[in-house]
Amino acid sequence: MKNRRGKAAAVVLVLSVLGGCARRPAPVRRTLARNFVLLCFDTVRADSFARHDRTGSPDALSSWSRRAVVYDDARAAAPWTLPSLASVMSGLYPAHHNAGRFLDPVADLGSRIPSRLPRRMPVLGQAASRAGFQTAAFISNGWVDVGTGVVRGFQTVANVPSRKVLARARRWLENDRRAGAPFFLYMHWVDAHGNASPDQKRREAAALSAEERRELLAAAPAGRCADPASGPCIRYLSYHREIEIQRHDVAQLLTFLEARGLLGDTLVVLFSDHGEEFGEHRAEERLRAADPRGIYGEGHGHALYDEVLRVPLLIWSPGERPRHEGSPVSLVDIAPTARQRLGLPARRTDGLSLPVGGGLPPDRRLFASGIAYGPEQAAIVTGGRKEIAISCPEQTLLFDERNDPAEERPARGPAADPALAAALGRYLGQRSAQVVPMKLASKRLAALQSLGYLRGRVEAARGANKPAPTTFGVYDRKNATFYLRYSNAPGKPDQVRPFGEPGDLPVVGDWDGDGTTDLGVYRLSNRTFYIESRNGGVQAIAAAGIPKRGFEAPRSGDWDGDGIDNLGLYRPARGSLHWMLANHPGAEWQAISGGSPGSLAVPGKWRCSGRSGLAFFRRDEGIFHFNEPNVAAADVPFGRPGDLPVAGDWNGDGTVTIGVYRPATSTFLLRNSLSPGPADLVIPFGTPGSVPVVGRWARSPLAAAVRVSDRGLARTARE
Repeated sequence: MKNRRGKAAAVVLVLSVLGGCARRPAPVRRTLARNFVLLCFDTVRADSFARHDRTGSPDALSSWSRRAVVYDDARAAAPWTLPSLASVMSGLYPAHHNAGRFLDPVADLGSRIPSRLPRRMPVLGQAASRAGFQTAAFISNGWVDVGTGVVRGFQTVANVPSRKVLARARRWLENDRRAGAPFFLYMHWVDAHGNASPDQKRREAAALSAEERRELLAAAPAGRCADPASGPCIRYLSYHREIEIQRHDVAQLLTFLEARGLLGDTLVVLFSDHGEEFGEHRAEERLRAADPRGIYGEGHGHALYDEVLRVPLLIWSPGERPRHEGSPVSLVDIAPTARQRLGLPARRTDGLSLPVGGGLPPDRRLFASGIAYGPEQAAIVTGGRKEIAISCPEQTLLFDERNDPAEERPARGPAADPALAAALGRYLGQRSAQVVPMKLASKRLAALQSLGYLRGRVEAARGANKPAPTTFGVYDRKNATFYLRYSNAPGKPDQVRPFGEPGDLPVVGDWDGDGTTDLGVYRLSNRTFYIESRNGGVQAIAAAGIPKRGFEAPRSGDWDGDGIDNLGLYRPARGSLHWMLANHPGAEWQAISGGSPGSLAVPGKWRCSGRSGLAFFRRDEGIFHFNEPNVAAADVPFGRPGDLPVAGDWNGDGTVTIGVYRPATSTFLLRNSLSPGPADLVIPFGTPGSVPVVGRWARSPLAAAVRVSDRGLARTARE
């Protein structure tokens, strides 16, 4: 025996010497599957996907569903595509990968470009390509493009119309891939996203069978289809028809793979990135009034209710028995599952590799976050309980999902479940500091706009930069001159701008949506606004659309949330404001009421609102009164009787707070919160009789002085 061991050792030694310069053979991958097909239905909620499998109306995919592992309690990690797909490809929650993040306190995918996935963050496409897989992605949603980082590493990426995704994938499988090499194919349909024309939606709804139509109308959320011909009902019906089309595509793909002998060693995962709301929580969301678009209970991206987070997840895997799994799972589980079953290098993730044969823990803690419209929210689900933390207005909603599956009866406040509240706090506290701004070429921007995104004034993510603070100034009515400061510190004026005529009242705002505050005045004698225009001129706008009712004070605000301040007139005797729908002569007016007689209106984007609302300053008491749902206290004492109110983001933290100007001493007193307390900043500035103004001033020391007479405009030489 000893002699045999010696001979074996000699053989090993000889082979080692002979092979000393040869490359070490690659380790053999231990796999359950050779290939990987990942299929995403955009915007498909779990109950709508499974309708055919639950009812007596099976379709082409129903028989395939019976051959799959169906996860009945699967959750998305985010309520819109970019952060959700980043979680799928990385296995990390949005707080840890930061894709789709906005640094603004109020996210707004209508005008802000979010952050992309950091380049060094490992993703599935990259891992598969490095392991020798052929990789291809056929997608119909621009948030899944190479520029976002989600499909980084794929050798072939094609953005194609949703109805052509299947055909392109089949052509690649048949003609373009190398025979014999393992492959990773990703397909992404966007039919159900809801961006078809009204006529197309009507055609899709009409294509439903009479039986399907009856079933859907009976199951529609309350009030959704009171009028079956209404736009909301047509959207609901066409949505389900579009899901049918996608299900048919997947059935064809699975049949194709099986017919060519590929399905037996291919891992197939079908999921949706998020669901869709159809008015289920409209009243609750309208009460919070936090969506900068003013859209409540409709669509996705702005809430973390189950109709948005509950998604389909089905897996066909070699050697795995078909079944339904009731334990909670998350889309962050897809990446570790694929890595383990395909033999790819393991990475630290937030997800679990879903075990073959079952055995998932029943009380996992699953998280979701990554709001696209409004202040950030985060959710935790565990043990039949779900808690949603809303950052602004600060509140928590606790749901008993076993007894309240529709999430209609929340317990409110962190005391409802301190353990869940603490876990959510820890999750949010782990947010990565790495935020990578994304650049969009005009073609990619147009593709995203076709899906309904970025249709406002588009701004890129600012990285780690804070917003510029609001600073102060005064308007001297005697000499018709603005005196402006560029910082909230004592000092001389940084800009002196004659504008208007003696006796005018100042009104300032962002008239062109460029992010800086422009000047203007209101003339009582002829009820006319004179405001700076983009070309350096002055625009005269007569307040002819409403009759005069006593004294009128000019005001401005972004009343409709489009990023442009519109003019308004406040009537203190009535406590009401009338504002123009656009800054041009002949525009329509709308009214806002709520002030007590004699109070002064204070416009501001209070707390987490994306549009301007009104506070009212009771000048005889020195009290700010708020009707805004996002402000916790209705009455905030600040200042003294006789002070003049102002509002702004004095420290650049993104939150609009209160302040006053004291005419008797020509002093600004500014506070950095909406709670009672002393002034954080006390700044002498101006002269007796001056009127306070606040804004983010364009630094224009050479701007022309503007004198405006009733007979026309006159400009003096530049200062």
